[in-house]
Amino acid sequence: MKPDVIFDSGGVLVSNFSPHFWHALSATCDVPLESLLLFKKRVRSGLWSGHITENEFWKQLCKLDPKINREKAEALLRQAICPLPPLKKIPKWSTQARLHLLSNHRAEWLSSVLKGVRPYFNSFTISSQVGRYKP
Repeated sequence: MKPDVIFDSGGVLVSNFSPHFWHALSATCDVPLESLLLFKKRVRSGLWSGHITENEFWKQLCKLDPKINREKAEALLRQAICPLPPLKKIPKWSTQARLHLLSNHRAEWLSSVLKGVRPYFNSFTISSQVGRYKP
């Protein structure tokens, strides 16, 4: 029987979008970083648990400061989430172990970068889809 290996996404298979995203958003939109970090802290549990929809997240973020442009912010987020080298090893590892993903993240933000490796996982659990997040 193959062993089980559990992966996280952020910082393991894909880049951790935070803090890069928040710093880039601050610089691009000329919004104080402190305001963005307070916002991040305020919405964290609701965002990861899926209790706040992705659309609601963007609406609340844009309400924070009129200089925040949603399209620019979404583009910055997409740029901040990119594959890391271990992602290429998933097909090989799947022949040696049962692979599982367990991640605090938004499924919408991970889907495009992980779609090519999804079939290699025995389970795929993303917090925003199940309504719970890891502490």
